[in-house]
Amino acid sequence: MPTSRPRSRFTRGHLVTATVALLLAACVADPATMPVAPDLTPALARASTGPTVTSTLPRSGEKGRTLDVRVYGTGFTAGATATWALHGVADPSKVKTNSTTFVSSTELIANITIAPDATIDYWDVQVSAAVCCKTGVGTEMFEVTTAISVGPGSAYGVNDLGDIAGAYGSIGSEATHAYVVSGENASFSDLGL
Repeated sequence: MPTSRPRSRFTRGHLVTATVALLLAACVADPATMPVAPDLTPALARASTGPTVTSTLPRSGEKGRTLDVRVYGTGFTAGATATWALHGVADPSKVKTNSTTFVSSTELIANITIAPDATIDYWDVQVSAAVCCKTGVGTEMFEVTTAISVGPGSAYGVNDLGDIAGAYGSIGSEATHAYVVSGENASFSDLGL
């Protein structure tokens, strides 16, 4: 006697109907809850951010001087270079970086020379990474100033107008001269004994 196989209750029509129902349910789902693809980029493959500049010490320098300036920030590497720029434009004929020394990832020392005719203003400090194309800018982080030579004497005070009062000459039994340097035009006035 031949044996018969049991017949499945589901026919090909049932499978097609179930597939269509699932597809329709997927299409009508709430679009606000769309799945978000995970970030599969490995952390090491992401681009690093590069240097940033947060401050300098000193924060100013006088025209005609050569000095060391400590540049602080993040992301510094060996071989990084610091430059000075006025409103985003570097001018090494006015503020020249003689050398940049790497101290740590947060500190560089830049030896700079400020020309006697450099513009008195706030200058940007830019740090360029040793590897191509990454630069951090500290906008208006360094002020170029002017120093007024008042001779061999001493300044005793400055008034609200910027006038400097002082004295020069021998101290002790000898007479000294008083002077005033005008804050308006930096003119020197000897007031006499």
